[in-house]
Amino acid sequence: MKTECANLTRFTLLTISGVSAFSLAGAAFAVSCGDTVTTPETLDASIVACATSPAVTITDAGSLDLNGYTISCNGAGIGVQILGSGRTLSDSSLGAGSVESCDVGISVEGVGGHYLEFITVVLNNFSGISVISDTNFIYNVISGSSTIGNGGVGVRLAGANNQIILSAFEKNTQSGVEISGNNNYIKQSSALSNSGSGFVITTANNITLDSVTANDNGVDGILAEASSMSGGLIFNSTARDNSGDDLSDQNTIPCGRFQWINNDFGTANNSCID
Repeated sequence: MKTECANLTRFTLLTISGVSAFSLAGAAFAVSCGDTVTTPETLDASIVACATSPAVTITDAGSLDLNGYTISCNGAGIGVQILGSGRTLSDSSLGAGSVESCDVGISVEGVGGHYLEFITVVLNNFSGISVISDTNFIYNVISGSSTIGNGGVGVRLAGANNQIILSAFEKNTQSGVEISGNNNYIKQSSALSNSGSGFVITTANNITLDSVTANDNGVDGILAEASSMSGGLIFNSTARDNSGDDLSDQNTIPCGRFQWINNDFGTANNSCID
């Protein structure tokens, strides 16, 4: 029943987004440090302190189930690099599997349309997840946890038209989520107790934050930086107990380029923010 529910959730998300995809369950396979995965595979052991970058590459028809195991670097490089289109990195143990101790834990590249689910990403130096390509789906992912974060940003969204749903970004030494790509959508996700701001929108247009939570961060909760951005919507979200403003719109004309609707917050840098 658990597998059926997970598959139904995934099918629904992909169908809503107009992308048709399917995956094949991989048999346990001895994926090793430096390997390129081109068929569906499932880890049967952890890859520890890999000195090759990337530690694992997923491309062609490849997908990888961490199966509760860890992929770790030796403190540098990329943990998992995803290339091509429509590839999947998942964990059938629903979160026990992790990617850690790299410069970048997961680098989402290629054409895009990739799928990440139930992965934990911690102890990476620059960012837990770097999303460079477009139209990717990140579902139930933890990048920085309630006990230990990454050394930089939880996730960097440089690509466009990506979705993040039901994910958490906590205790990272910079921001939880940094958004520079256009048309990205984040729903029911949290950025908590990061040293920087929770969610930071830099140069991106048409960003939607729907029912997110940004509490107890070291700077602002949700920050729209000063730039020529347009078309942003932040609504039904909660931002409380942040060291700076809970909600901050630094555009030249606050609330002119971004809409702030029905949010629950303590402080804001402008009275126009709702």
